[in-house]
Amino acid sequence: MKGPANREAALLGTLTLRLPQPVARQRELLGGADPATLIEAARCEGLGGLLHANLRRAGLDAVLPQAGRDELEAGYLRTAALNLQKQDALRQLAGRLAATGTEVIALKGMALLDELYDDPGTRATGDIDLYVASRDRARLAEGLQAERFAPQPLYPDTFRRGQVDVDVHTHLLGAGRVQARADILAGGEAPLLANRVPSAYGAAVSRLRAAPELLLACLHLMKHNADRLLWLIEINERVAALDEPGWQELVGLCDAADQPAALGRVAWLAELLLPATVTSRLRTWAGAHPPPGFERRALRRRATRGALPVWAPLVFFSTQRGVAGRAASIFETLFPRPPVLRQVFADQEAAVWRLYARRIAQLVGLALR
Repeated sequence: MKGPANREAALLGTLTLRLPQPVARQRELLGGADPATLIEAARCEGLGGLLHANLRRAGLDAVLPQAGRDELEAGYLRTAALNLQKQDALRQLAGRLAATGTEVIALKGMALLDELYDDPGTRATGDIDLYVASRDRARLAEGLQAERFAPQPLYPDTFRRGQVDVDVHTHLLGAGRVQARADILAGGEAPLLANRVPSAYGAAVSRLRAAPELLLACLHLMKHNADRLLWLIEINERVAALDEPGWQELVGLCDAADQPAALGRVAWLAELLLPATVTSRLRTWAGAHPPPGFERRALRRRATRGALPVWAPLVFFSTQRGVAGRAASIFETLFPRPPVLRQVFADQEAAVWRLYARRIAQLVGLALR
């Protein structure tokens, strides 16, 4: 199995959060890497802060020219400042929600900052993603507006205050946006939502357990074409931290959701892109449960070209419940409902036929590219 295509990609694949850092391998790769290419690749992969922290921890930062060190440090400091602002905003919101008996679940980056990261500068985050039961959505919206978050007209589930955005989810996989996603988890959401764990943000904000979070992380990786190496590094390290019952729970959840292939694809990618740090669990799983041949060829493109094929999410992030179910899922992903297309094109006025004509042109452009 061939690994990353160049030294810069190989070096990024050695970065760690908590696993032992392969310093000797990093030193070897850094000696032949182009600093500008490395820093740009780290930015694209969501790894600027983690690269800064790893090089500093290993005493290798002096190998980079001063301009490169300054660029990495500036990005690290910006990330830390914005993450601290988001964490403070979520704590304030949690206090207000607690007074109204409204409970939410922190997802994605904010949940990981709470659990996995000791340093807020090492992990860039986007929105504050919050899951809320449909019955409590209105109360959450009221709480957000009381905290001076303004609803965004084009995105009715997004609220903004300054540099901080909150994205409200009433389904773990975004079925409110693309309804076919409700069928991706064969057993529904309930098994993933059970027995949540407390967060550091306040009593009104909880987190999913490790196994459900990992299943969602595997699906999220494939939904977004595996275009952030950061997400794969996080999955690898969280799998390494699982005890045996936690690992068996993850395997069981994948089977119950009719998504056993999701773990196989991620394991295959981890062995391909993280050869120096891939946990033995994922290496063993990749060997015992390899994806089909055409999927392996698609996954290898992540190493050779830096991205999966453009069609990969249609196959890797869809319902597995029969040919008809998968076809419906793919069709709705390609041609979602008009309100979603209005968000895609930031156009609230266009006629429906014009939205779909633009969508067809967009898809043709992607295919040709």
